[in-house]
Amino acid sequence: TGKPLSPGIGYRGPFQYRARKLIDGKPVTKTFETDKLAREWREEAEAKVREGAFVDRAFLDKFLLSKLVQRYVAEQMQDGGRRRGAEEDRTGHIPAILNDPIGSLTLSKLTPGAVRGFRDRQAKQFAAGTVVKRLNLLSGILSHAMTEWDIPLPKNPATGKEVKRPAGADVK
Repeated sequence: TGKPLSPGIGYRGPFQYRARKLIDGKPVTKTFETDKLAREWREEAEAKVREGAFVDRAFLDKFLLSKLVQRYVAEQMQDGGRRRGAEEDRTGHIPAILNDPIGSLTLSKLTPGAVRGFRDRQAKQFAAGTVVKRLNLLSGILSHAMTEWDIPLPKNPATGKEVKRPAGADVK
């Protein structure tokens, strides 16, 4: 268009405006169709950084839930089954998560809606108690990843607050 771009915005070609922001010493970039959208994103990012609420979604866009579950199994379930239910988790519940379409989602696409889809698919084949165990295991894996591995999920999409558990399960 010939007019100067906003600071921190670069032109990459038709409908490609890259916003750049340095956060915690790391460059964070995102591409938009217009200079205005790029500028708005940059301003929102600056506000979130000031509030301490900025999450770099680039990592979440690349990391698969299946990789997170596999890491959890390798690091947290290697005790040989000393915990009650560990063998059932390894042989039934973990493969159910990994073999379901939810396992192939990136963490950025792991939403309460995706978890509800997992719940509903499982409920068609398994008893309510089994579905609850699988949802609770998924929630536990995500909680562990957020607190111990610093996975930057804004919230755990599998908690009981986010996804209702099936009725009729006598599981705690």
